[in-house]
Amino acid sequence: MLDDPLDEKPSEYVFYVPGHHHGYHLTVLLPYFGTRFCDRIAQAWTQSAVFEGMQTSQNYFKPVRKALLRIGQTGSCSEGAESRILTGFRDSKNWVPTEYDWEQIVSTLSAAILDLKDNSFIESSKPTSRNKKLESFRAGLRWLCLAKMIPADIEPSGRLEDRNHAPSKCLATLSYEAGRLKLSGLSLKEAAKAFAQRNRDMINELKTCLWGEMLDNLRLFNLGIQITEDANVPTLDYVTSALQKSSNVHCRTGQAFETMSIGDEHRLAIAIKVLKHRAAGGSFLCGEEKALRLAASVLSHKNAQMYFEASPESLNAAFHLVLLDVGGNVQPIEDFPFDLYLGRPRRGKQQVRSAKNRSRKTRKKKLDPELYLSTKASADGPSGIEIVEGWKKLTAAMRSESGPTALRLWLWREPGKKRVGTTNVALDDRWKAFLRRHSDNALIGKLPITRQVLRTAIANSRLDEGDFDMRIVRALLGHSADSTTFEYMSEGGVRAILNNLILEFLTGWEAIASLGIDDAAKYLGVSDDDLFQRRQLGFENGLAFAALNDEPQDEPTTTDGKRELLVPSARVFSVTAENLVTLELARRALQAQMERLINLNPGRFLRKWVTWFAIIEGYCQKLQTSGHRVKFRKVCETIDKGLASGSVALPVLW
Repeated sequence: MLDDPLDEKPSEYVFYVPGHHHGYHLTVLLPYFGTRFCDRIAQAWTQSAVFEGMQTSQNYFKPVRKALLRIGQTGSCSEGAESRILTGFRDSKNWVPTEYDWEQIVSTLSAAILDLKDNSFIESSKPTSRNKKLESFRAGLRWLCLAKMIPADIEPSGRLEDRNHAPSKCLATLSYEAGRLKLSGLSLKEAAKAFAQRNRDMINELKTCLWGEMLDNLRLFNLGIQITEDANVPTLDYVTSALQKSSNVHCRTGQAFETMSIGDEHRLAIAIKVLKHRAAGGSFLCGEEKALRLAASVLSHKNAQMYFEASPESLNAAFHLVLLDVGGNVQPIEDFPFDLYLGRPRRGKQQVRSAKNRSRKTRKKKLDPELYLSTKASADGPSGIEIVEGWKKLTAAMRSESGPTALRLWLWREPGKKRVGTTNVALDDRWKAFLRRHSDNALIGKLPITRQVLRTAIANSRLDEGDFDMRIVRALLGHSADSTTFEYMSEGGVRAILNNLILEFLTGWEAIASLGIDDAAKYLGVSDDDLFQRRQLGFENGLAFAALNDEPQDEPTTTDGKRELLVPSARVFSVTAENLVTLELARRALQAQMERLINLNPGRFLRKWVTWFAIIEGYCQKLQTSGHRVKFRKVCETIDKGLASGSVALPVLW
């Protein structure tokens, strides 16, 4: 290797990772960094990439190469961090950038990736693609960090809004949006508690309504067995043989019962026998038409079905009761086999078989989540095991000794039909019909409840009760990213509470804005201990704009001796350039904090930061509609430029 690689450089530089059939090209970096630096990159990358797939490695490599090229191009023609990093990497064998310089570089490059007008890293204008590119860049820098080429713990940050759908809502969110859940006047802790309680109440109400429909079927089913097995009821062969002498008219009007001397007390049993026999594909001595007309003179096939087998309403009830009990994805529950249980029950839970319909390639990478039914009934309803066993009882007459009806748990028969269905058990129409039947229910009536909402509600409920941590719920819901799980579990609640706090903030603007951040926090229910912790957590530099007057002054009181909230000497909020800068920096720091915590600890964000977020957003929203909106917009534009160049940094929160 040459001592000075810039004196005699090769025309191209390509290195190969064992097992990867495509090379890694560093030729574009040669004019700026030289061969020695390219050797460092090649060695570092090979050590990390040798155990990774080629496509993953290439995805990480490309943004890192573009970042180094941008450093070389900028550093070769201007002073600053880029110039110092270029010189260091080029001239020193094992040189590592300073944390200050590297943090500036990473911040600038992250801003470029997330700037939809900047195509130096990626030409796509889709937020999803930009976010993926930033993630690849972050992963590639970690590989260089492992090789001790760059400082540790300095990574790209930020994220563009990339949802192409509304985040999944839980039941309490629907209730809140419908105006049925009132959070006004509650502290953050009380609001969170009320939100969680409403979620549980709505889940229990759904269970009650579903179980009521299934229980009606079970009661009629047991009654059907009782009355058809009565020894005094004539046999089906006797009835159908006698009907050969009756006319169709007499069968339709029920006069045939009188001809056979069969009283009212046995007519229901005979009608059930006829319709059950017909559903099973049985034949009749008198012909099917006469037998069905006789049964129809007592009750319809739809009303008779629950006396001898499961109705479509019971299918809907049993399926969704199991869904609420398990809390998993719809598809594996649809695929439940008849032989459902795995092993013996433990701690009130029975593991069940899960067989998601995935391709073989996907199944190798991602194991199905473990699903469990409850084994103990609660005050709110039966256990999951009782529901399954009740369902098996209701469908016993539909099952054959072999084939799909013997192997699958879920099956059904439409009233008046002979065919038994075993697919598409969770049709939307059945669920919508259930919601229509209960449209007058005070808790769940007329709300757009979907099965996705049910899953979200169960995940929220179990998290509120302390049953699961994020990783378990993520596996249960079958998500590939924690951020997706967060959307299912908490964002609806956090957003509802945050929006409510902002509304309260704006409603009490005159009192809050004039008294500063501490009084605003107290107005929204923050304790003195939390105020003290806020200062200890390093948040002071982001909230200095609200410290209007630190000098002690007498607190005005009302005639009843209570503290007057509005201090006359502090009615005006001083809108200075410095205050607006610190306000907007605090806002952005909290936005970044939320993006970080949704993947790590959403509960902490709800407990510790959502109130502050509401206060900051409240100030900003007020400014954006005030006479200071132009001044505030210019401040925001200046901060954008400062963050992009690295001359401005966000407050550090933890």
